[in-house]
Amino acid sequence: MSQKKKTQKPSLNQLFLRDDASGATEGKWFSHIKGTKFRIVSLLNPEYQAELVALLSKLDGAEARASDEFTAAVHKLMAKHIVKGWQGIYDENGQELPYSSDVVFDLLQSSTDFRDFVTKKATNSAAFLDDAEQDLKN
Repeated sequence: MSQKKKTQKPSLNQLFLRDDASGATEGKWFSHIKGTKFRIVSLLNPEYQAELVALLSKLDGAEARASDEFTAAVHKLMAKHIVKGWQGIYDENGQELPYSSDVVFDLLQSSTDFRDFVTKKATNSAAFLDDAEQDLKN
């Protein structure tokens, strides 16, 4: 008589709420325009979430959250915790620029295209789910 191997079914936490999945903390590389790539971390990143909650707790009302100061503060957090690296970014002389969260902040502030790209990738749980599924198989 052969025994069937019992397959472990993943819990909701294992699939969606894992803060130890590499996408939530280390990030994944995503291609952007003209051969550039950015290492982006999930918005579920615990450090980002903690600082965002602290920022929100200091604000009083919806008007404060709609302010330019709040937007800049969120972009600063994203530059610090969400965009963790780049490839294919060059200066005017063709020299590759080393990654800088200050430059990422400036891009988030000034480029709607870049801001939308980062936000879309960081909120796409399916992009980071692959890592969690691989962890479950091991």
